[in-house]
Amino acid sequence: ITFFSAGYGAVRELLKHPAHYDRIDALVSADSIYASVVTGTVRAPEAAQMVDFQRFAQAAARGEKTFVLVHGNYATPYASTAECADLLLASVAAERIRRRRENEQGFSTASEAHVGNFHLYTFDVDAPYIHVQCMRMIPELIRAHL
Repeated sequence: ITFFSAGYGAVRELLKHPAHYDRIDALVSADSIYASVVTGTVRAPEAAQMVDFQRFAQAAARGEKTFVLVHGNYATPYASTAECADLLLASVAAERIRRRRENEQGFSTASEAHVGNFHLYTFDVDAPYIHVQCMRMIPELIRAHL
């Protein structure tokens, strides 16, 4: 399943159901995982909204599934894709490694993380255009990891 922007909501609902979860072998997220924050003073993704993405990330880290993410680095009033990615990285004990990699559109990601079949790429860009650039990377990410 590939998803972009608000598409994470549908994927989050699918992952809640064991029959759907079992049928999904790969997720490719293009700047598309958000969550509510715990409170106005606690900028952390709401755990209940992330638990199934974390479970999928851990399965990918073990080699049972594949999970590929690319995201920008811009602030949102809710938990941003970067904040959600931080939680997923922690759930698979991974850290971003600074590495510039130019994508097929000529934009450079600034860091990445890889554990098993879990792959994450980060644009250190806080401009809105990077959101669409993430979407345009979907075919490239599929070719590289699936």
